[in-house]
Amino acid sequence: MASRPRGTPQIEVSPETFAVTVDVVILSFPWGAYLGAFLGLILYARWRKYRVLILTDAATSTAALGCFIGRWNCLLAGDDFGRVTAGWWGIRYPAGSMPWNAHRRAGLIGPDAAWSMPVYPNQIIQGITSLIVFL
Repeated sequence: MASRPRGTPQIEVSPETFAVTVDVVILSFPWGAYLGAFLGLILYARWRKYRVLILTDAATSTAALGCFIGRWNCLLAGDDFGRVTAGWWGIRYPAGSMPWNAHRRAGLIGPDAAWSMPVYPNQIIQGITSLIVFL
């Protein structure tokens, strides 16, 4: 897999699934959720005439719990998977999953492979980190 400069978007279109995958190294979907939640919080506070800092304090105390739950959902869905690894901690996903399709398109596995290549479990690491921040 060819490397690219940090922040350079990589866009893949898969004709098998009619899906478009956009991978940007610096900005990922969780950051968009944080920004959207913060903007929504500000708009709600102004609409209901609440103090923004009080609502921000309440929201940030539970935000990490939401990230923890979201990362485990990503693990079960098979999205946001890490890079291929040879370590014992690698997770394999079944045929038809997002990692399997990505590895198939990259030529890492054949069409008859039952499992994807083992990938780094970044969802577990991010989930545990979010839980620690929450606690």
